[in-house]
Amino acid sequence: MRTERRVKRSHNIHEALELQLAASVERANFQSVILTEDQGFAVAGAGKVLEDQEIAALAPSLVPGKKVWQGKVAIDNGPEKMVTILSLSTDVGNLYLCGFGGESSKVHSELMHSIQGVNRILA
Repeated sequence: MRTERRVKRSHNIHEALELQLAASVERANFQSVILTEDQGFAVAGAGKVLEDQEIAALAPSLVPGKKVWQGKVAIDNGPEKMVTILSLSTDVGNLYLCGFGGESSKVHSELMHSIQGVNRILA
């Protein structure tokens, strides 16, 4: 008998995406993780999303032609935040997974793991 490894799950796509991102926030100690679409609008998020949504909107312009971008970003003279952005192509278009902060040794691998979950949810 196979035991389900995911405790929290949903058949609602938006809720499933948020659960996936929330698991990443917890595992890598991110401040937030936000999934944005090609125009910079947030599709889903977990953590302190309201604080980081404006920076996440910049994701498409920070990652053009690349798969990964990492650096510090500040909005309106606010504090700089470390952001890691991974781009992914899906059946619904280009998306950007933005991780804010996080435990440096886990950031990249956790975002890659989260991308697999996002792809599975959107498939």
